[in-house]
Amino acid sequence: MNIRHISSLDHFTPAERRLFWEYADAKSLLPPKPISQKPPLPQSLQPQIYRSESSSWVALEKNQRGSCLQRGSILKVVSWNLQWSGPGPAERASVALEHLEQLFGTTPANLVIMLQKVSHQALQAILKIPWAQQNFVLTNVATPTSLYIDIPGDSFILKVPYWMAAPYFTLMMIPRYLGKCGIIAGLVGGDMNAIDAPEHELHKASEVELKDVWEDAPAPPIPVLKPFQKDFTYPRRMDKFFYTGLVETVALTEPQDLAGRLGRVGIGLQTEVEAGEDEMTESKFVRGKLVEKKHKVYYSDDQARRIFSGVGKRNLVHKRISTWVSDHFGIATESG
Repeated sequence: MNIRHISSLDHFTPAERRLFWEYADAKSLLPPKPISQKPPLPQSLQPQIYRSESSSWVALEKNQRGSCLQRGSILKVVSWNLQWSGPGPAERASVALEHLEQLFGTTPANLVIMLQKVSHQALQAILKIPWAQQNFVLTNVATPTSLYIDIPGDSFILKVPYWMAAPYFTLMMIPRYLGKCGIIAGLVGGDMNAIDAPEHELHKASEVELKDVWEDAPAPPIPVLKPFQKDFTYPRRMDKFFYTGLVETVALTEPQDLAGRLGRVGIGLQTEVEAGEDEMTESKFVRGKLVEKKHKVYYSDDQARRIFSGVGKRNLVHKRISTWVSDHFGIATESG
């Protein structure tokens, strides 16, 4: 039996591993035959709204939808990668939303927030924030589950590791009286991981044909920075807004920093968090000599459990540190 496409059995339990080898031994004497296994079932999202009378998030019913945006109305959109892996994800998420509340007000009009790399801890913090409860419908209030659950078919062998739920996910926060109406346009935003130069042209391909908000107005010159300063967001632009359809973008007034019709929020935003401190030694050659340099590394409790699981206990020093809310700025735009 040919089983070389099974790269690892680490995701099996001891019982599953024993059954696998028993299955392989039994099948090795038979002619090869495809194993029946259907793809995992899709998981649908049910928008959730906060009910003060029950102090809980509940499913939004279809007849609870709000009114449609009228032609000429303005929709404000913010996108922010919250960096799930850094220490203090709950504290950092709370500060990020506090920052947005300061910018857009306690009762923001037609504001959509698209968050990426939201951890379980960050989600739990967001669910408790009054500003989120009073103004938004959330796409989900529970961490996505593993696709190992309810997979049709009669074989566990084709269950692969990437069917397991990731430790982070996306979350959309949508205005509460914004209803489901006819679709006349589409907008997508977030961390596009556009590192190589050709990736900045992919949206122009004939099979894609999306517009980049950055290009709706002349791009600003790259700022003149001092030798010790770095601002990779201008030349690389990891985070973007693309759109299509009957929509026109305009510049927001709320962001801290404007570049044409694209704004940036959260610049320089920091907070204090609890973290486990470890000391790492980095070795590199400098002018032909091997130089070792020690530096501090900080982990959240959850991150430390995942990284150091099975490699021995690490005696991390717990302390309170000042850290960036995220390694990304948020981006914002208006469309009408």
